[in-house]
Amino acid sequence: MNHFSKTIASGLLLLALPLATTAQTHLKRAFDDFARNNSANVQKEFYQNKDPETGKKTAQCDIYRFKIPGRQAQSIVGQLKEAFEQDRDEAYTIASGDGREPTEWEKKSWAKFNTRQPAVTMAVGDGSSRSIGLGYQGTKYIYSLFLDPQDTEKNYRYAYAMEWKEESDTISGKLVVTYALRQEKRKGFRTININGFSLDDSQLDAIESMMDSLQPTLSKISEWGEKYAAEMNNDELREEAAKVRKEVAKIREKTAKEKSIAAKEARKEAEKKAAKAKAAAKRSN
Repeated sequence: MNHFSKTIASGLLLLALPLATTAQTHLKRAFDDFARNNSANVQKEFYQNKDPETGKKTAQCDIYRFKIPGRQAQSIVGQLKEAFEQDRDEAYTIASGDGREPTEWEKKSWAKFNTRQPAVTMAVGDGSSRSIGLGYQGTKYIYSLFLDPQDTEKNYRYAYAMEWKEESDTISGKLVVTYALRQEKRKGFRTININGFSLDDSQLDAIESMMDSLQPTLSKISEWGEKYAAEMNNDELREEAAKVRKEVAKIREKTAKEKSIAAKEARKEAEKKAAKAKAAAKRSN
């Protein structure tokens, strides 16, 4: 290749670099501009983790909480929504919706004391210890997911998200940027739905532990309720007490079943890795 051809090739490569390294061009610029906007009353929270050996980023979570007063609120939020639209074609997932309303089960049970459940959860890193909820009751949300262009194995992704709530004279909410393993790449990733809750393996562990510790108390409450209903000769109370007992049994049964499936999947994965290691050892010999 002569000098002129090399110059042209280098120029084309430089032109291509911004597109290759920042798929979420408009969102990044909009988020950066917003963070510097004094009128938005932005409160910033940051978290980042790197592999100590390679220096490669493995987790990131930037949160910008805001409360925008006056007429400018609609304009500023509108500009952010426009940035999501401008980067739509570069995202492998984009979604929006309204905040999650509590289910009837949550309203009528012990869950009524903890009904603030998000519509969507954005993972951070491997998703095992950190996550950010979006779409709480009374809010709206939008998010986009982009592959990390510097990750040749396509294991990691960036997520850009906004949650907001419109009130009479203000708009409050948060912008979120997270860096995490893609959903299907996370270790032991599986979700199930129990009574309206979307749960992963770590949450199943927590529920199983909680149910074990609460089992004696729940059994006594249920037995007391049935005895009281019998003494009062109240069929409605008796039915409610029986429902509680059945609901507890169903949750325990489903949790145990999912844990068993997870254990089998983990064994299969371990067997596959062992077989690959054995084959690689044979080839090296």
